[in-house]
Amino acid sequence: MENKSIEYKYCCGCGLCSHFVNGNINEQGYYRPSEKSFLTNFDTSICYCNQVGVKTKNGMWGLLEGIYYGYAIDSQIRKKASSGGILTAIACYLLDERIVDQVVQIATSKHDQMKTEVVWNSTSQDVKQCCGSRYTASASLEGLLDNIDTRRKYAVIGKPCDIRVLRAYLEKSKELNSTILYLLTFFCGGTPSTQANDKLLKRMGLKRNTLQSFIYRGNGWPGKTSGVDIEGNIATVEYEESWGKVLGRDIQDICRFCWEGVGEAADISCGDGWYLEDNQPSFEEREGRNVIFARTNKGNKLLMDMQSAHIVQLENITDTKIIEKIQPGQLMRKGSMFSRILAMKLMGKKIPRYSIIKLLPYARSLSFKLNIRMFAGTVKRILKGKIQ
Repeated sequence: MENKSIEYKYCCGCGLCSHFVNGNINEQGYYRPSEKSFLTNFDTSICYCNQVGVKTKNGMWGLLEGIYYGYAIDSQIRKKASSGGILTAIACYLLDERIVDQVVQIATSKHDQMKTEVVWNSTSQDVKQCCGSRYTASASLEGLLDNIDTRRKYAVIGKPCDIRVLRAYLEKSKELNSTILYLLTFFCGGTPSTQANDKLLKRMGLKRNTLQSFIYRGNGWPGKTSGVDIEGNIATVEYEESWGKVLGRDIQDICRFCWEGVGEAADISCGDGWYLEDNQPSFEEREGRNVIFARTNKGNKLLMDMQSAHIVQLENITDTKIIEKIQPGQLMRKGSMFSRILAMKLMGKKIPRYSIIKLLPYARSLSFKLNIRMFAGTVKRILKGKIQ
C-alpha cells in the first residue's frame, strides 16, 4: 500500500503493529504494515518516527547509570560474538538463573542465510546459536504481543529503534512491565536492505541459494565477513569493506535520520569497545571487547550481579569523553542531526518529528565547518534526487 504519512515514510520495521494490523515484507526486505486501518487502529505516537524527539535531555550518550568496558568470561562466547559477547552472556545468565523464562531475539532464518526470524529462546544453548551480528533487515517485535504469556517473564533483544518503540508501548501498557523485564540492545549504524546484501554476495562471488552459512562478523574482533556455499567454497572480506563499501550505503530512510544508534531506551546497550591508536579506533584483530552502557538501575544491578558470579569481566569508564573517540560514528550521527534536519526542513522535505531546538545543543559537539558541510551535503543530495 502506498501511503505518504510520516509513519510510513519513516517506518523502522520493528513489527510491533503486527498485533493490530496485517503486514508484509517489502522488496527491500523490511517489514511494513499493509492495511489502511494502520493509521486508525494503531497508536502511531508509539511509531519510531514520533519517538526520536522524546527524552533528549540526558546528554550526548543518553541516561547512564554505569559505563564499562567488558567481555564475556566464556571464551567461546567472546570469540564467536561480534565484539565482547556481553549481550549473549546476559541472555544466557537470565535464563540459567531463571530470572526470565524466555529471551526474544533475532536468529538467522532457517530458510535463507541472508534473512532473519524472531525466536523465543528458553535455554542458553539456544541463545548461543544466535550469537553475532546480522547486518540485514529484522522485525524484532513482530508477533511479540500475540505470543506474550503474562504468567511468564521475558527479556527482549532488538535494534535500538525496536527497543525505543517497545519502551514507549510499555509506558502506555504498564501491565506488561512485570512480564517484559529487560530490554537489551546493541549500537547500530543502520539496517541494510536485501539489495545491499545481494551486492555483498556478488562481491564475494557467492549465491544466496547455494549458501550453507554466512557470518557478518565474529570468530575474532572485528572479525571478517565470511560465507560458505554447499560445495564448501569459502569467501571472506574485511568488515571495513563489507560494511563501509556495501552494506552501510543502502539502509532504510529512517536510518539516515536516526540518532538513536546507542540504544538510549534500553536497560543495557552494548557496542564495540575499540582500542585506540593515535586517538582513532583500531580495527586490528584482537580479543573482543564491548563498551557497555547501563541505562537503568535494574540494568546496572544485573551487570554487577554477573560480575560477582564471574560471568562477565567489567572495567569502569570514568571519562565519557573517551566514548567520543571509541565511537566517532555515533558522535557524528547525533551531532550532525541538527544540520541535516534543518536542511530537510528548508527544502520542504518530510522529516521524523524532531525538535530543532532540542537538536541544537548536540550540534555544538561538532565544529561549525563540519555542520555547514553536513547541511550542504544534505541539500546537494536532495537536489540530485537521492533524498526524496
